[in-house]
Amino acid sequence: MIRLLTRRNPDVTYFTGDRALELEGLRVGSAGRWLRGDGDPHSPSDVARVLRTTERSRIFGYDLVVAAPRAVSLLLALDESQAPAVVAAHQAAVTAAMGYLERRAVVVRDRRLGTDRYAPARWERVVALTHGVNHHADPHLHDHVLVGSLPSGARTVLDGWSLRAHVWAADALYRSHLRHAIGQTTSWRVWRSPRGVEHVVGVDEGYRVLWGGRHDERGPKRLWTREEIRAHWERQRLLWQSEVLVQPPAASLLLNEHSFGAAF
Repeated sequence: MIRLLTRRNPDVTYFTGDRALELEGLRVGSAGRWLRGDGDPHSPSDVARVLRTTERSRIFGYDLVVAAPRAVSLLLALDESQAPAVVAAHQAAVTAAMGYLERRAVVVRDRRLGTDRYAPARWERVVALTHGVNHHADPHLHDHVLVGSLPSGARTVLDGWSLRAHVWAADALYRSHLRHAIGQTTSWRVWRSPRGVEHVVGVDEGYRVLWGGRHDERGPKRLWTREEIRAHWERQRLLWQSEVLVQPPAASLLLNEHSFGAAF
C-alpha cells in the first residue's frame, strides 16, 4: 500500500532519527538510500535539501509510505535466511513505483489566459528509508520516500492532485513487481486474491493474527536492535502451537456400555 502524506514543515528529524537497526544484516548498506541525489541520508541538513518549495507555497514536499503486504512482511520474522532477498525485492519494487510516478504524475501546471497547461517535471532529489517494524514491533516492511514539492528547474510547485491520482496505479505496479521479484529470488510464492489481498503460500492465518499490524493506539516508538527484535519475534512465535495429531486413548481405558451404566 502507498500512502501520500503532505509535509507542511521542513523538519526531517522523524526521517533521519531512526536508522532501522532491526534490519541490520538483512539489507545492503544503511537504512537510508538516495534514489536520486547525494549526501548522508541520515543527515538532517542533507535530507532537508529534498524539501524544495516556493515562497508562496505552504507545502514543502511529500512523504510516500510504501508498505509491503502484511503476509510479505511476516517473512522477515519467519524466514531469516531468505529475508535479505525479500527486503531487496521490496526496495526494487519501491524504485519501480517511484519511476512510474515521475513519468506519469510529476507535472507542473501553468495557468495563462484561463487555460491550464501541464508540463512534465523531474524531482531533483529523492531519498528513501527502509524500516522493518511498526510502533508495536510487528514485522512491517516499508519505505518512507521523501520528495520535494518544487521539481528541478520549475518555478511553480508540482500538481498535488496529479500525484494523488496516480498513487493507486503506482501501488498496483509496486505489488506486481514485488510478487514477481519474490517468486524469482526466493522459494516463497505470493499470490493476490480476487479481493486484492496478497497471500504467501505456506503462511497461515495464525501468523497474520499474531502480527496483525492493526492496533487501537499508535503506541510509543522504540528503536529496536537486530538482536532485540529477533528475540522478541521468537517469543511471540512460541505463543502458537504447531498442529499435532492427538491420538485417542487406548481401548483398555475406554468404558464399555456395562461399566458406563453401572457407574450411574
